[in-house]
Amino acid sequence: MILLDTNVLLRLYAGHDADLAPAAIRRIDQANALGQVVVSPLSFFEIGVLNQKKRLPAEIDVAHLWLSASTNGIKEAPLAIPAGIRAASLHDEGFPTGDPIDRLLVATALSEGWELATIDRAILNWNGPLQILDARP
Repeated sequence: MILLDTNVLLRLYAGHDADLAPAAIRRIDQANALGQVVVSPLSFFEIGVLNQKKRLPAEIDVAHLWLSASTNGIKEAPLAIPAGIRAASLHDEGFPTGDPIDRLLVATALSEGWELATIDRAILNWNGPLQILDARP
């Protein structure tokens, strides 16, 4: 199973997939054909907050983004208590950022045994037990 980080979700479904590695897009497409790609509700929250702060090149309609992703087979990842507990302990595991969304996405992937598709350098450089799909071009 592959969990899409917010930055990968945005690039795939907001028309910026040229900003992702072609090999990563192929892996995601192959996994999606098998029903094995998920996104977290946290990513939609994060995009909404980025919209409010005007930190995206253009405002993203989060409801339309979810409709587009789900219509293409992307599934919803759970928001589970074990992931919340794990997210709180990531600092003790040397996780390099205090960003709560990053921590919860990473903890979700860890708790579920999933691979995380990301372009986030801080996550990519972490030496923790996370399975990572490096989607950088």
